[in-house]
Amino acid sequence: MELIIDENADIQRDVETNELNKKIREIVSTLPQKQREVIEYKFYENLKNKEIAEKMKIKEDTVKEYYKIAKKKLKVKFVENEIDVKEL
Repeated sequence: MELIIDENADIQRDVETNELNKKIREIVSTLPQKQREVIEYKFYENLKNKEIAEKMKIKEDTVKEYYKIAKKKLKVKFVENEIDVKEL
């Protein structure tokens, strides 16, 4: 019986995680293209700023600036959508 309860809890947690990830991706998709690309490279592909700069053919300082702006926008949207995420 405990196994069934544990399995149901795991399934529920997975569903909630998938829904949260979907909502976060939706919010990220609202960013302007360059800012969105930086966020996607940084968090979905785990690239460093230098690698992102090379991929996007921009300066590393520009990557940092896009990230800084995107982070501010995302924090506002996460609060609006009641999404509690750790510091970006």
